[in-house]
Amino acid sequence: MAKTTVPQADGTTRVRRRYDQARPPFDRLCETEATRSVPAHREQLTAWRDQTDPRQLRQQIQHELDQLWALPKAQPGVSENVHQTLLSHLTIGPDNPLRFAFNRTPLRAEAATDPQGGARCG
Repeated sequence: MAKTTVPQADGTTRVRRRYDQARPPFDRLCETEATRSVPAHREQLTAWRDQTDPRQLRQQIQHELDQLWALPKAQPGVSENVHQTLLSHLTIGPDNPLRFAFNRTPLRAEAATDPQGGARCG
């Protein structure tokens, strides 16, 4: 954006703003020194942008949000083991490589789990 001052007939000045041509942020980034210094990064970013389908990405995000909101909510006065809750609603298959590992080793002997399966705060 370029700013120029324009004198008015009454002796005051006005600021006139000239805006650049509208372009996506990625194209503006490619014109800076940040991507010119390392051409491999620019090529990698360009390939990543070309492989990204915004509609498919939006649908995938919306699907994941729907799954998140479908998880059971906490019931007042009822204690639950969050690890069991997550594992019972987690779908793991060939198309979902997400893996959770809740089998952490306690740092102290006192930090062991209680008989009901929940972690003790100590």
